[in-house]
Amino acid sequence: MFSSSTPPKMDNLDDADQKPKKALVSATHFWAEFWGTYLVVLTIGCNVLGGSGDWAVLSIGFALILATYVFGPISGGHFNPCVSVAVFLAGKFDGEPIHLLYYVGAQFLGGFTGAITYYGMYGQTFELGAGSGYTLWNAGSVEFLFTCLLCLVHLNVCYAKMTLEKDNQYFGMALGFVLIAGAYAVGAISGGCFNPAVSLARYRHRCRLVWFQFRRDELFRIPWLPSLWRTASCLPLHMPQGSGRLSQVRGR
Repeated sequence: MFSSSTPPKMDNLDDADQKPKKALVSATHFWAEFWGTYLVVLTIGCNVLGGSGDWAVLSIGFALILATYVFGPISGGHFNPCVSVAVFLAGKFDGEPIHLLYYVGAQFLGGFTGAITYYGMYGQTFELGAGSGYTLWNAGSVEFLFTCLLCLVHLNVCYAKMTLEKDNQYFGMALGFVLIAGAYAVGAISGGCFNPAVSLARYRHRCRLVWFQFRRDELFRIPWLPSLWRTASCLPLHMPQGSGRLSQVRGR
């Protein structure tokens, strides 16, 4: 009875076997970005509210280094919507465009969860805005520049073909150090955030994402405004020639 029938196509069977695997990989990426962002946001909140002073910057930078080494091999270690957008615009994102939304969603959820945690510990959040004596444009400009630098470093140490072929292990330290450098350099001007997942997460306890302040000197407190600055910083980035996808170079 089976001799005259057409044998089943193995391609279909392979596709059926691959579907659960793809779903598992997507979930793994989601949770890696979630927990990495959670760790970074929680560390920021605890350091700022705990009064760590100048040492807070080092703690936050080391938290990013730790999260990058732990979760970077799984998801790429973005932990920042701007970095994810930069990777996507540079053509280095391993996945469909819809997966970019998964990454960004995981980062914001991780940020909100981190904010809930430190708010539960301290009963308050921290303010983020232009420093004393500085204007909105001062703060926005330095946020733009250093977020652009963060995205540029991420693209070159994590996706440039030359560095990947050498199987570099310094990528996590490079990302942490650029955050430390930026926070020390312009922290007094803008707070040194460089991450929309951090700025938006602070408004969790207000039960609304937008806190409108109509005074001109308070405009920087509107969370979507610095987010636009940071997302725009991804646009000028161009990868150098000889760069490749992370999965292609590492053979995944």
